[in-house]
Amino acid sequence: MHSSVSSHIVAAIIVLILGVMITHPVNAALDELFHLRVGGFINQFDTNVRFTSRDGSIDEGINLEDDIGYDPEVSAGFIRGWYRVGDNHRIALTYAPANRTSFIVSEKDIEIGDDIIKAGAGIASNTQNRLLDVSYIYSIFRRPNIELGLSAGVYWLRNETEVLVAGEVQSPNEPAPIFRVDYKNSFKLHAPLPILGVTGEYEINPSWRLNGELRYLSVTIDEYDGRVFNAVLGTDYYFTKSLGVGLTLSSFSLEVDVESIILNGALKWSYNGAQLYIVYKY
Repeated sequence: MHSSVSSHIVAAIIVLILGVMITHPVNAALDELFHLRVGGFINQFDTNVRFTSRDGSIDEGINLEDDIGYDPEVSAGFIRGWYRVGDNHRIALTYAPANRTSFIVSEKDIEIGDDIIKAGAGIASNTQNRLLDVSYIYSIFRRPNIELGLSAGVYWLRNETEVLVAGEVQSPNEPAPIFRVDYKNSFKLHAPLPILGVTGEYEINPSWRLNGELRYLSVTIDEYDGRVFNAVLGTDYYFTKSLGVGLTLSSFSLEVDVESIILNGALKWSYNGAQLYIVYKY
């Protein structure tokens, strides 16, 4: 499902970018200095977290939706803006927080690090995601109604997950499961990953615009080994010269492994969804 949605969005973005490159200019102008979006998103998440034991051993991890009971459909807010620092130069910033909680009675054994949480245990969990996306965009092609650019930036994800258990826990040093009401395990991952991409915007008329973005990078930096993919296709409609509403469809996936003295772990995070927002420009 995720790959199918991603491929359709990528194909649409490519068509948009190729189309605007061969379109003749019309009486419009993409010359604003500042652009701001504030709104909310509804995304379908799939999240795998791998916990590691104190001695550095690695298990297969857990799926927060399937194993821990998180609702895969997540609604939250976001803010995104860019500022034109020169005719062909823009700085863009996105911030999107998302908090998720769940409580289930497990129907199967779940491995967390070296420990096995036995079926029938009560599991409460909380995950906090904080996304900060900073990028520089250089416009390589500009016409009155068209702007195409290359982007380079950092996608910084902060993920903190805590699991609390009341039930039988099988530890590696114990001959049999022990009933515990104080079991706690946590996972923290701060992943600053570089990302490259292309952007495109086409103004059909002064009130209606189409936009698209395609970004990807696979890189190893010190203790981080990560891959990021992001595809966005959207449209904005302006009621006035400066104020309007917009809708985008997006597909995103991130995989990151961290192995350091302080932290060992991994996160696989993907979503498909839609963003509805108010847009302001001047």
